[in-house]
Amino acid sequence: MLYSWEQEEAADISTFLQYWQDKGHLQSIVNNSAEDAITLMTIHKSKGLGFPVVLLPDISWELDEALSGNKENILWCPIPHISETEELTATDVTSVPLKYTATLQMSYFAEPYFEEKLKNMMDSLNLLYVATTRPKQELHIWIREEAQQSKEKIVEDRRPLPGLRRRR
Repeated sequence: MLYSWEQEEAADISTFLQYWQDKGHLQSIVNNSAEDAITLMTIHKSKGLGFPVVLLPDISWELDEALSGNKENILWCPIPHISETEELTATDVTSVPLKYTATLQMSYFAEPYFEEKLKNMMDSLNLLYVATTRPKQELHIWIREEAQQSKEKIVEDRRPLPGLRRRR
């Protein structure tokens, strides 16, 4: 589709975006699996499939994506039976919706927080497992430069501050 559009139009982004808005989004691409071509899909869609070569262009996701701040996640927590919650438990309210943030780990709701965190981390590890077990011959993984830079920052942070001496 992009190739045919480029043959007819000027190859600039604003013209393509206008074309996409007018009629490009209505087109579909026929996938002929017999062709020697790249198949683009989510990791979830690849489950159960195998490919000669797999490219993973961004494998640096968070183990607990829910805490990454991309969207607000709500965790329904059972109300603990303590004196501060007697009014709620007397009304047959059994759980409350709380924003899923790291601050819950230091509250009465630490147990459900850590259970949810463990589930999120297991989901991420399962996703990594699926992604890395699809190739039959080759696996190519790209990691963001930021991940490497954060490792270097940890090493830098261990250096003493200027003007301070280490004790011996």
